[in-house]
Amino acid sequence: AKRYYEQHAIFEASDDKKWLVVSLEAYGVPPNAVVEVVVTNEKDKKYDAGVRAVGSTLERRVKLHKAGGKKVEAVTMHVQADANSQIEVYAEKDNEIVFVVAGYWTGSIYQEAFQTFNEVGQGAWVDENLTDEGIGANQVVEILVANIDDKDPRVGGVRAKGPGRDRKFMLH
Repeated sequence: AKRYYEQHAIFEASDDKKWLVVSLEAYGVPPNAVVEVVVTNEKDKKYDAGVRAVGSTLERRVKLHKAGGKKVEAVTMHVQADANSQIEVYAEKDNEIVFVVAGYWTGSIYQEAFQTFNEVGQGAWVDENLTDEGIGANQVVEILVANIDDKDPRVGGVRAKGPGRDRKFMLH
């Protein structure tokens, strides 16, 4: 049966600038679970970090901006654990990036992808056709929205095609 289990397990990578295999078995994550991982940066420096399935060749990492002060820069990513409850993690600086297992699903399959696209609909919603990325009708898609401007906050968002909720938020 498909079910979500909340967790709160914290760990760090053991080396920088390398994809490392990490076992999540000690944190209660069963084999083949879809894992929700929050990747955090609490430091005043930008770092690349990410998660992916064991053996993947995708560079599923993002630039976490400077957190500054007592703030945290974070992104939530999902990944399918393997038959040994393992995933791969990447931290540009091992003791600066913290990974948090927020939870996991059993009985589900997560197909990882990592394709970037930039939209230029300043102030307006823009349609994006995801068939080029292998996404078909009636599939659930996870989209990460990021502001790549180091200085100025920007407004961004994602929603289903057509009129709907104005799902925009400020990205710093």
